[in-house]
Amino acid sequence: MKCKAGQIEVFATLAPTNPPQLQVLQFISAKPLSPALRESTAQIISLIHQWDAEKARALFAGSVKLAAIQSQFEALRVQYGKLRASDVLEGDGQTQARLRLVGKYGNVEMKLLFEAKSHKVEVVTFLKPRESSFVP
Repeated sequence: MKCKAGQIEVFATLAPTNPPQLQVLQFISAKPLSPALRESTAQIISLIHQWDAEKARALFAGSVKLAAIQSQFEALRVQYGKLRASDVLEGDGQTQARLRLVGKYGNVEMKLLFEAKSHKVEVVTFLKPRESSFVP
């Protein structure tokens, strides 16, 4: 469900009983990104495409291991091709967000934690999209 303030996704799991009963009900809210978080997202995507150590130091908090991030970004570039930001899937829009990144070879989700006061990214992780099915 979408509105001007964001969106809410509802996930329901039914128990395999007769009649089916509600087993899990989950609500996930996603608010639009703040300008600072939107800019940080764009900078991360730019770094995935072309690593720049100076820009990375300016973007990430001091606790982030840049060598590990660089390796992860290189792997993403190889696996997914050129990525672009798509939907905001979860988050408060100020300090945390989960976004869908759409690539030439598939989609990946990016989750980030952002320090609003310092404008630094504290954590960035990448996840297989929920709608992806497992292929052995």
